[in-house]
Amino acid sequence: MSNLIERQINDWQNRGVIDTSVADVLRKDINSFSANIPQKSNAKMRTPMRRFSFFQILIVFAAISFAAGVALLIASNWEAIPRFVRAAGVLSIIALGLLGGVFVHGRFGTKSKYAEEACYLIAGGAFLSAVALVAQMYHISGDERSAALLYTAGLGFGALAVRSLVLTGGALFFWVTWHLSSPDAGNIFSLPFWVFYAALCAVLLISLLLKSKWATWMVLFAALAGLLPLVTDVAWWVLQLFFDGIDWFYNLPDQNRLITWCVLLAVMCFGLMLPDAKKECKAGFLRRHRVGLCFTIGCIALIALHEFVDEGLVSFAIAALVIGFVLLTLYRHGKEHRLVRYCCYAVFLVEVFFLYTVTISSMISTSGFLMLLAVFLIGVATFVYRLEKRFSAASTLKEEV
Repeated sequence: MSNLIERQINDWQNRGVIDTSVADVLRKDINSFSANIPQKSNAKMRTPMRRFSFFQILIVFAAISFAAGVALLIASNWEAIPRFVRAAGVLSIIALGLLGGVFVHGRFGTKSKYAEEACYLIAGGAFLSAVALVAQMYHISGDERSAALLYTAGLGFGALAVRSLVLTGGALFFWVTWHLSSPDAGNIFSLPFWVFYAALCAVLLISLLLKSKWATWMVLFAALAGLLPLVTDVAWWVLQLFFDGIDWFYNLPDQNRLITWCVLLAVMCFGLMLPDAKKECKAGFLRRHRVGLCFTIGCIALIALHEFVDEGLVSFAIAALVIGFVLLTLYRHGKEHRLVRYCCYAVFLVEVFFLYTVTISSMISTSGFLMLLAVFLIGVATFVYRLEKRFSAASTLKEEV
């Protein structure tokens, strides 16, 4: 709690709400108060309690699905919109996103950081659409590396101007994409390899000077992602030996392999339904890490099931399995396992993009599916909200008794 108050004091001081002397007095008072509290209580107060709500997760998923559905619906009728309206609309969204983020930061400070980043996210997405729009209208050709480099520059300058973590993450994503699309991405003696890591070192230095912990972690993650081609080349021999050892499995009929993966997925779902043994001291390694193992093996089974994807109902059935598996994991263990929770978010987003790019060819059908999914998730969220509210009221009543 004291760390949260100190950050608020720093924000007030930076915005000129209070002067340096008042800020110093407030910090001294907080430190003296924390020093008089026992160590265990002090540790609890310094660790902010974050309320986990499955209802909020469902609402976020519904918002993502609905936004993607609307975007695809507009894209399917893109040619019917006049050029001037397209260009003016995209540029207006960029300007409104940036100005909205600046206004939110100036008006509310760090209290509305998520709303500020949401505005910058809208502006960044509109910038990507603007580049694609100009290239499409004027028939400008180019390869993926050139587009990734342009996206990196635009999002990077925007992130530096408004100090946005979302734009920083987008710029790093396209910078990694530029590196991974290079034919020499795994060659440590090539010039693009050193250019990639030299730029990351510069961004890391800027993030350290700005004291941005999240930006530092994103740069380190991008550096690790840049090593994927090298790691892949090194691990290929081991993977080749492994697949040679299970070659008999792939010689089985497709129906038998499909049943095997479905049974494995059902077993992993049953394992996720069991109580968590993470807090039990006498639990073995497998029991303490059962949730992570079940989630990982379940994801592998779902990836294998995508091998059997075909146009039509099969693609929708596998998408329903993925979404159901993610929601089950979040409902049972999303509160206690933060890493698993973030992996569930990533799996959901990847599945949405997979539906758009691979499984369904028609934008209109994809848009309709995502909108129906949004409606379904809103209905489930409403039901879960009522349950959470009832459980909270029952827990409060039990404590009072």
